[in-house]
Amino acid sequence: MSEFQFTIMGKPVAWQRTGMNSAGKGPAIIYTKAKSRAYQSLIREAAQKFWMDGPREVPFALDVALCVKRPKNHFTKKGLKADAPIRCMRKPDLDNIAKQIGDALNGVVWHDDSQVIELCSRRLWAEADSLSVVIQVLS
Repeated sequence: MSEFQFTIMGKPVAWQRTGMNSAGKGPAIIYTKAKSRAYQSLIREAAQKFWMDGPREVPFALDVALCVKRPKNHFTKKGLKADAPIRCMRKPDLDNIAKQIGDALNGVVWHDDSQVIELCSRRLWAEADSLSVVIQVLS
């Protein structure tokens, strides 16, 4: 069983619904929005630093931690407010973050994200925005 992990600093970008261009009389063209494509590239680049085996035809487990920076209004000069929320319920949606990772790593880690048979995801308050990913090969 092997495992690797990576972290991307900065505000994560969730998968966005695909766009459709039906200009003209020809068939509609379906495309991935530019913001999603750019973030998928970041995910691929981060993963390729640690995964050099190419895509494998095995089951995988995916663990995702979406870290969200607490807003300033959660703090006083003395520290965290007593009534500041414990749980983070802000955008982006966790399921769309997981989809973004799955799609980004098609052809890099796995052939198809259907090979991810275990998924654990959570959104946490943190000092800085980031996305941490742990991928495990299951045997």
